[in-house]
Amino acid sequence: GIASINYAPQKLTGQARDEKIAVNTAVTVEVPVGGTANSYQWYRNGSPIAAGTSSTYQLGPIRYENMGSYELEITSSKVAGLTLRSEVQRVLGTAMITGSIIDLNNASVANANGALLGVKTGAYDTTGFYTSSDNGVLTINDVVLGDYLLYGEQDKQVYIPSYYRSTIDWVFADLIQLRDNIGDLVLTMVNVPRELTPADGDNTFKGLFESDFGDTGGKVLDRSRVQGAGVSVSRSRFRAKDNEDDYELIAYVQTDETGQFEMNNLPDGDYRVNIQYPGIPMDPTSFIDFQLGGGSGVEQNSIRINALATPTKIVVTKVEETGIYLDYFKGLVVYPNPADDYITIRYEKLVKGDVFAELTDLTGQAIMSKEVRQGTSQQTVLDLTDVKNGLYILRFFDKHRNGVEIASFRLIVKK
Repeated sequence: GIASINYAPQKLTGQARDEKIAVNTAVTVEVPVGGTANSYQWYRNGSPIAAGTSSTYQLGPIRYENMGSYELEITSSKVAGLTLRSEVQRVLGTAMITGSIIDLNNASVANANGALLGVKTGAYDTTGFYTSSDNGVLTINDVVLGDYLLYGEQDKQVYIPSYYRSTIDWVFADLIQLRDNIGDLVLTMVNVPRELTPADGDNTFKGLFESDFGDTGGKVLDRSRVQGAGVSVSRSRFRAKDNEDDYELIAYVQTDETGQFEMNNLPDGDYRVNIQYPGIPMDPTSFIDFQLGGGSGVEQNSIRINALATPTKIVVTKVEETGIYLDYFKGLVVYPNPADDYITIRYEKLVKGDVFAELTDLTGQAIMSKEVRQGTSQQTVLDLTDVKNGLYILRFFDKHRNGVEIASFRLIVKK
């Protein structure tokens, strides 16, 4: 006789279902199947359900924990070796979000436009668009249960596009874990910094922002210039008392249709750049910190950067700088920072001699100094094994020109 039969793949049984249902509504999934000797096994998102052993499965009230894609597997004791599978029954719970948008003075912000950003790996999905009413009320209906950031914008001459509860940086936004209807959210808009004038400074920061996410086939696409991305620069207000950096927002712009941006009249200081592409964080090891003007020691009055959003991070590269110190150096970098036992000074070229590097504390007391060799593709190492933890200044000066300062860097020693 026939020992066994191998069955060809069978057509999926039942009707496919893809439905969004209000949270806490009772839900049942079922697949009508003929026969009297059948065994059933329900699966949710590919995993078997212990209690799902009939052609009908009652989920109970739909919640975040039980929504998903359900499939039924059917076998029969009368037909050995034959397994049938059902079409997917996809049921998702939804909820409503209501709240209000206000400014820093607690006044309602009318006609603000915004959306929810669905949190996931990579760039976030945009959904749940809304416009606030005349009294600042926002309502978003039929939102699939999940994790979100809430975003809003209004007059960009007055407010910076902001995230719940009140930040311009999605990394610091409060996560909304939508598991039921929410009715009391308050999004506080952040005001645009005052417009800088020539009296504030003469420094410029500009750049280009592009994206390259490739495609599903793994091919790398041509870079696309990103329009409307928020770019902000904040100036350091170092507090020596507790050895922490405190940053003050100085300027904010959005990239234009060509992906470019420019900020003028920036005062001297130490800065950090932040570029907004929700879901794609800044790469902290790339060029996100920079110095402008003589007040910071590094005599560079203009910096231009290129920034690229990849699937995992935003990489920022300094591509151009101008200022007094370029009369001496090309491609001067100091790393690592924070440092532990050693720090490396590397430069592509030093065109003049009699240059020294000097490490001082915040009072100006010299800790050590070392001559920096003239030439190309050079580097020198400073031994910090006897230097205590803290903040220091590494300054470069021309000994031949009565110690005129060329450049300086804030250096953190942390062991």
